[in-house]
Amino acid sequence: MASQFVSGSRRVLGVRRHLWIRGFFGTSAFISALVIFLISTFLVWEAVRFFPAHRAELRLARRSGQEYVDYLIRETAWSQKVLGLFRQLYYRERENRFAVETALIEGFELFEERIEELAEEEIEAWDVALTSGDDGEVRRAKERYLAKVRELLRVVKWAEVDPFGRLEDDSAIKAALIEAVLEYDPLLGNRPALVTKASQDREQGLVVLEKAKRLAELSAKPLEHLRDRLAGEALTIRRESEGRDDFDFADHVAVMVEAREEHARAVRRLQEGIGEAVAALPDEVGAPAGRALLIELEEASRKWCERLEESLASASEWDWREEVGWSESVGAFFFGVEWRVGSSWRQVFGLLPLITGTLLVSLIAMVVAVPFALGAAVYVNQLATRREQNLIKPAIEMVQAIPSVVLGFFGVVVLGDLLMEVSASRWLSWFPGFPVTERLNVLNAGLLLGLMAVPTVFTLCEDALHRVPLALSEASLALGASRVHTVSRVVIPVAFSGIVAGVLLGFGRVIGETMVVLLVAGNRIAMPSWGAGLGVLTEPGHTMTGVIADEMGSVTAGTLHYRALFLLGLILFVISLVVHLGAQRLVKRYLRHA
Repeated sequence: MASQFVSGSRRVLGVRRHLWIRGFFGTSAFISALVIFLISTFLVWEAVRFFPAHRAELRLARRSGQEYVDYLIRETAWSQKVLGLFRQLYYRERENRFAVETALIEGFELFEERIEELAEEEIEAWDVALTSGDDGEVRRAKERYLAKVRELLRVVKWAEVDPFGRLEDDSAIKAALIEAVLEYDPLLGNRPALVTKASQDREQGLVVLEKAKRLAELSAKPLEHLRDRLAGEALTIRRESEGRDDFDFADHVAVMVEAREEHARAVRRLQEGIGEAVAALPDEVGAPAGRALLIELEEASRKWCERLEESLASASEWDWREEVGWSESVGAFFFGVEWRVGSSWRQVFGLLPLITGTLLVSLIAMVVAVPFALGAAVYVNQLATRREQNLIKPAIEMVQAIPSVVLGFFGVVVLGDLLMEVSASRWLSWFPGFPVTERLNVLNAGLLLGLMAVPTVFTLCEDALHRVPLALSEASLALGASRVHTVSRVVIPVAFSGIVAGVLLGFGRVIGETMVVLLVAGNRIAMPSWGAGLGVLTEPGHTMTGVIADEMGSVTAGTLHYRALFLLGLILFVISLVVHLGAQRLVKRYLRHA
């Protein structure tokens, strides 16, 4: 034992040196434990206070009628999705069958706008000359106007006139459009015959789709008007009732109760209008994508009508006097599918979109990190030469030295564009979600987090492999097994618990990462489109850590939003604690059997 630890060691200020050392480390451990305890206590204290405030918020939303209006908001949102399909079908068919006519109309409108801007003085002078009745002045004013138009035709870029290249192969149509622009009389405002005919042909060819689209749009108006009126009433009730214990909700909420029959009529009108619109659709359309939309429209309208019926039934059972229980508040948070803050309507806190985004990003990261990290660990520990080990290990561990904000910047500037370019390849068109339309998405964030997790998983897996007794692998080799066979059948199975612990700790590292997901995940709080299959990986998303970092700086202490963020922090803390405890148990089990 070193001299400073023996009973006869020298004293410092009258106290033996080993007591000073033990006191230093003991005090540091105590302070660390105290800090962790205080942080945990504060986190739990702020988090658990969320539910009483949340329950009060839900109670106020029910008594003010906001909860009832939410049914109308959801119903109109569903109807807008169906109306969006009608509009998509209309515009796709227009582009397919009347691309040239549309190019002529839009091109002329662009020229018309530019002429009004650039030749404003010449047009005004022409108008003044006509008023004076001087034919010579009229002729000169018109010549100055035409000179300005010809100058515009010389400098304008054709890519601006026809950005989609619909007239690219038809020089005669281009020439006819230019001639129509020169013949245009800005004082009369009459469109040239070429453009007028194109408008008439397009209108006649799309009259059936236009009628269906119009029917669907008109059928949604009564429900939208009712929603807007009742939303205004609910906000007024909420504003007037705040801070008043004697407020008479019964008298004010009566307007919501009385509106139930009108609500039912508006829903029936919407269902009938959508049905009529679907029935008015043609059996066939020219656009290939339009044919798929026809099928989707029929299916979506049927499902939507079923959901609308369920929503109407739930709204009919709504009672503003019903008390909000604790279970309702807890369930609304843990199973809610919306996270809406900073809204002029009301705040909604639902965990599901955030936990789903967090798990999706973490899953992608681990799918990327584990094979590379484990493969590198096996190679470095079992197969590589000393020189290779000295090169590979520092290189992998150096990744930990890269700041996460730098990796996030790399994801925004480089990886996002690269994913979009690669996914646009026709060889990858079979993969769901390709081509990628959003540069910032879950896949981008998951790939970067996978890169960040590789050093952690690699180091722990390599350490687990290193702890496997050398006698086991030597015995396997002595019995005639190959090196690869020994690694796969002896070394890895023995180190399996340690490897799993390393993977779990890597998962804990990934799930707590903030900066990368904040920069590249897309920051959209919504439930993934599960119907898209693996395509959900290319959608924007958000994580719990990202939301905390994004919103904590703008909230007021003590508010419901403030405590909701602390509750997210507590959930993250519990998840990380469970993961690390599980990893530690596996490590202890592995060390016991090693």
